[in-house]
Amino acid sequence: MAKPTKGVLARKEKVEHHIDSFVDRFFPGNADFATLLKETAAKESKFGDLDQENVFQVDQGERETLMARQFQPMLAHLGARRNDDGTFIGEDLQTNMALAAMRYLRNDTHGFDISTPNGRAGLWKKVYNTDEGKGTVDSFLEMREHFYGK
Repeated sequence: MAKPTKGVLARKEKVEHHIDSFVDRFFPGNADFATLLKETAAKESKFGDLDQENVFQVDQGERETLMARQFQPMLAHLGARRNDDGTFIGEDLQTNMALAAMRYLRNDTHGFDISTPNGRAGLWKKVYNTDEGKGTVDSFLEMREHFYGK
């Protein structure tokens, strides 16, 4: 895999800064969750290189699921922004992060140690990419190594 370009590295820095601010504000002291979100952004879009408007690749099905009433207080608290028709502004980085965080938070994460790369990769595969997704634990770890080294 080729080294990340300067443009990708600049987007990576921007996205990581936003993730750190987001986690510091809403999940203080949870560096492992920040790392999980950063690595998710790396895997899903190479920090926006593949899709600058949907860095976390939150699909329409997930957006519809998160429209359920029970998720609204937490999404509002996390700063998810909406269009006039009530749908999420998915291309907004704050909203994209809030939806990605909720994707992890609303699922069973028992048995995954997110303080380790393998634990984060396994959780990403189970919750984020799912059994139907083409991604693998190994591909997650390869992308992680591409951006962060071992």
